[in-house]
Amino acid sequence: MEEIPAGTSPQEFLDEVHKALIRHTEGRLTDDVAMILIDRLA
Repeated sequence: MEEIPAGTSPQEFLDEVHKALIRHTEGRLTDDVAMILIDRLA
């Protein structure tokens, strides 16, 4: 995944993660991609 710039909003971040998953799975989001947990340090 490409680096996501500082200052990216949470929605923009999730959009980028979603696009990366679509690319990685060649457009097939199946049960292999069940859950993503994101832990952000404050």
